[in-house]
Amino acid sequence: MNNNQQSNTPIIQKPSNNVLIIILVVIITALVVGGVMYYYQTTVFNKEKSELEDRIKELEDQIEEISVDGDYSYKDWQTYKNTEYGFEVRFPKSFEVTEEDSYIEGEFQVSMDSTESIYGLYAKDFYIDIDIMENNEGLSAKDWYQNYYDLVFEESEQEGGPFNLPEPSSGKEISVNNLSVFQINSGGPPYDGYLRMTIFTNKDNAYSIDQGLDIQYLEGTDDKSKAFRDIHNMILSTFKFTD
Repeated sequence: MNNNQQSNTPIIQKPSNNVLIIILVVIITALVVGGVMYYYQTTVFNKEKSELEDRIKELEDQIEEISVDGDYSYKDWQTYKNTEYGFEVRFPKSFEVTEEDSYIEGEFQVSMDSTESIYGLYAKDFYIDIDIMENNEGLSAKDWYQNYYDLVFEESEQEGGPFNLPEPSSGKEISVNNLSVFQINSGGPPYDGYLRMTIFTNKDNAYSIDQGLDIQYLEGTDDKSKAFRDIHNMILSTFKFTD
């Protein structure tokens, strides 16, 4: 072979120092930018998480838990169970229970009326109705009442009938057996009493426990008034879903 013949072997040139520096700068820049973005996102996430937790705690503190001040016993109380609608509730033995379809289509009603005095309170002052209505959208108790209010208001506007449901803003969320429920009063002056609605919901139905409350008992500070409120709260506190 002729030593002067040009070789066909390609010559690989090593990258210059400038190219290596550029690559290094790009890598370092990417790492710095990525680190800053990660830190920013983590900081923002933790801040938003903390704010959300604080808000949840604030809302939980605002939810009132029903209470019973007196020393009363559930001894001899009856238990009403409804397997079709999946709930149960306890009540004093003097109560009589009736079940019937409501006058409103699709509703079912359970009525409980006292036949004798309870803890020294007049029997006529005690009655409870449990109205069971559909909750197809699985709404919370508060949202369900707002939706129900809007529907009834619209129907009364179209038909020109009476409309006497209280504004949703006048109600409040309370806690019963770790369930968030919605409670609202209808009536009051110039009438002699209130109808207190306490609404429980699950994914299928809304359960409105309606309790008649005489004004003198609802607002009074005497022992009889306190006992009246306690018995109502005791009944409420026994409500639970069985499904």
